[in-house]
Amino acid sequence: GPASADLQDSDAVDTDWVETNATDTVQTTVAEVFTGARSLVVANSSANGYTQSTTVRAGHGKTVYAFAIAKADTGQGEFAIFDNSSNEEAVVNFTQEDWVFIKKQVTIGSADEGVFLRLRGDGASDSIDWQFAWLVKEGVRVFELPSWADERYKVKSIARARFNESGDEADT
Repeated sequence: GPASADLQDSDAVDTDWVETNATDTVQTTVAEVFTGARSLVVANSSANGYTQSTTVRAGHGKTVYAFAIAKADTGQGEFAIFDNSSNEEAVVNFTQEDWVFIKKQVTIGSADEGVFLRLRGDGASDSIDWQFAWLVKEGVRVFELPSWADERYKVKSIARARFNESGDEADT
């Protein structure tokens, strides 16, 4: 995710994301996480609750790709991309309780200078599991590592995944 480049900060909830009408918790139950990692559960306390990332700077009129891996445990999940003026640029809705990979391309306005993500549920008691959420600026080939990875770590390889099965909804 933006800022620390880590949606799950160690064994605690990531402080880079700010909640509104929702609570986020760390999920470690094997059946509820993707490929053995922790996931972030965002549970609404009222309709349209969310957790919001910090803003990632981008040049005027530039293209940004937003990605997420998530599942709707209860209700409908919404992966929303906003510009730095708090205008919703795009949203991907999903209701599947199996993991979906989400990719959305957004070109920000000529006066905007960044984007942020909102991971949200639609209904008052929706609970959405988020495995990963991140932004990539078009043309940028340098990726942030999570804040807990420091100079002691050596990157041995980079893997590229290809998801062959489409989800029910657009952009999944």
